[in-house]
Amino acid sequence: MFQLEWANKKKWTKEENNYSFKSRFKKDDVSFLLNIQWEEHCVECAVPECYSSCPLYSKRADGHCARFTYGIIPNKNFQGLYRFGADIKFKKWAKLEANLGRAHPAPLLSHKLLQLGEHLPKRFKERLAYAFTESYFNKTVDLDYFIVECFSPGKEKLNLIIEYFFYDAKGMRKTLYRNSLTIIPGHNFFSIPFSELKIEDLKGYLFVHPEEESKEHRLIFTWLDFVKLKKPVFADDKVKCVAWDLDNTLWDGIISEDNAIEPNKAALVLVKELDEKGIIQTIVSKNDFDVTWKKIQELGLDHYFLYPEINWHQKSENLKNIAGNLNISLASLAMIDDSEFEREEVKASLPAIRVYSNTEIAALGRYKEFDLPVTSVSKTRRSLYQKDLERKKLKEHFEGSYDDFLRECRMNVKVFLPTQTDDIIRCHELIQRSNQLNLSLNRYSYSEFQLLLTNASILSLAIQSEDRFGNYGIVGFCSVSFVDEKAILLDFVLSCRVAQKKIELVFFKELLLFLSKTGYHKVAVRFVPNTRNTLMHRFFEDIQLLSDPIIGRAYNLAISSSNFDILSDIMTIELNIPVRFNR
Repeated sequence: MFQLEWANKKKWTKEENNYSFKSRFKKDDVSFLLNIQWEEHCVECAVPECYSSCPLYSKRADGHCARFTYGIIPNKNFQGLYRFGADIKFKKWAKLEANLGRAHPAPLLSHKLLQLGEHLPKRFKERLAYAFTESYFNKTVDLDYFIVECFSPGKEKLNLIIEYFFYDAKGMRKTLYRNSLTIIPGHNFFSIPFSELKIEDLKGYLFVHPEEESKEHRLIFTWLDFVKLKKPVFADDKVKCVAWDLDNTLWDGIISEDNAIEPNKAALVLVKELDEKGIIQTIVSKNDFDVTWKKIQELGLDHYFLYPEINWHQKSENLKNIAGNLNISLASLAMIDDSEFEREEVKASLPAIRVYSNTEIAALGRYKEFDLPVTSVSKTRRSLYQKDLERKKLKEHFEGSYDDFLRECRMNVKVFLPTQTDDIIRCHELIQRSNQLNLSLNRYSYSEFQLLLTNASILSLAIQSEDRFGNYGIVGFCSVSFVDEKAILLDFVLSCRVAQKKIELVFFKELLLFLSKTGYHKVAVRFVPNTRNTLMHRFFEDIQLLSDPIIGRAYNLAISSSNFDILSDIMTIELNIPVRFNR
């Protein structure tokens, strides 16, 4: 809730108010929130002495200092948790403050009811809150995120400080969290894991204020709340491919009306940023292919986009084709489109695909699902997919069996312990991003992954592949734990780019032969099939260990080299196992 009782609409009407947006974060994804009251305060507050000694003191109707130009205005051009955005213009030393000692968890429904009394005086709002949420006062809820969403009408970036502290038994201030968020002009969205704030008990204070104090800053908040989600909306799964609309999205204007259109500058920046992060890009646009593709070539952008779907078909159908061509799941796809109709059509037909408005382009690279490191491997990922296009063209015209085709590709696989920084980053990236050929779906943090690699009782292996078209780079990772004379497969993940090329079969055949020679004739595997690792499920079917598994049910399997048919010489493999694992 926000302290709206000191809103001065007369002053606010002097501001430019032709802005609007609806939050990208859905209330229906929330089960619980923390019921907190955001109030107007001063970062240098020393009441009551400052009321007579501070030259910045501006008397509010209740005698306190007015540090916001027009209080907190409920701007109905914006919608988030409430049916309005909290419109604030911060003056020098102004801050938003929440006393967590007065906060308590409340279900979303009761929070909606509280909105009915949002304009009531503070004492009545507190009574209303007590009436609706009394039964939750002592309830413990493991919160997931602190959501910060706001719109900045300004033309320059600014830093927004988020700070949490409390006073200990001796009255000493203990700051446990302080962070600076970069706010860009337009839409901004941040999801801060609750654990990062180190809030153990509901006590202390949370401050939010611009870092730069020499001038006024206007921000309109649609979310400034702690939430418990019904499901992991901000999962670790990253976007692998972005599909761009063209008209009024990648470029400004409509090409069928004006062929002299210019590219959207923010879009160009994002295209290059996503490319460096290794996020594949494509086009899904309702337009004439010849005209639009010629324009893309004129702009020098054609090399960025793979498998473009430029036609008059439904965009949901085109996105299915793109996912199939790239061999990725629909959940790995995202679409940017200025048309609300097109976004809603995709959401209705393919709810797994994330959709974004063209108004989010400038901020999109900082969303969690696009937060990927730039590495030497990520910079070359597009070229790897382009080489795969060459392979597909050869396959289309190849006469012979699939095994013959693989032989023609002259594939070579190298297996080794990753020790170089780039190799470690790539293996960790595979663990974090891959779903379809991922045994465990473990999502290690980078520090946890480094510990895994240095564990003396765990064999960790990177899988690299190349063929006559070029080097795929590292395409897989595997870890095997040795406990009580037993070998246990902890992780196996393979990039979708090499799925169904029989690399997994050749790798396991060689690995299990090695383990058999060292006394481990079987490897224990725990596999939980779900809707995302269907290719992994198919692998176990191929080696005849599974038939019709139930989604979500765990299977304890034992595999050995006898599970694999004798593979012909379709590829070569080099297995480089550290000496300490030779018994």
